[in-house]
Amino acid sequence: MPTMQRYETSPRVYREFCNRCGATVFWHCEERPRIVDVSVGLLRASSGPLAGEWLDWVHDRVSFSEMAMDKALIGFLESGLQNWGKGKTVSH
Repeated sequence: MPTMQRYETSPRVYREFCNRCGATVFWHCEERPRIVDVSVGLLRASSGPLAGEWLDWVHDRVSFSEMAMDKALIGFLESGLQNWGKGKTVSH
């Protein structure tokens, strides 16, 4: 019996989750049909939790920062990401 369940959280935005444990697996939307946001905490990569052999990490921005209520927090996140990403290849 398949455990993947879909929930439409807002019009044309979908979240897929395990109907046994409730873990979010990924989300996607019709506005960005070629992009899927995966819950990386579910991946088991030999390189560790960042799964660098599978994923490209973006270091130069915080997604949806324009929607944040706490702009100061976004500033700290962006600064931390940029410092962490120094010396790494920035994707996208």
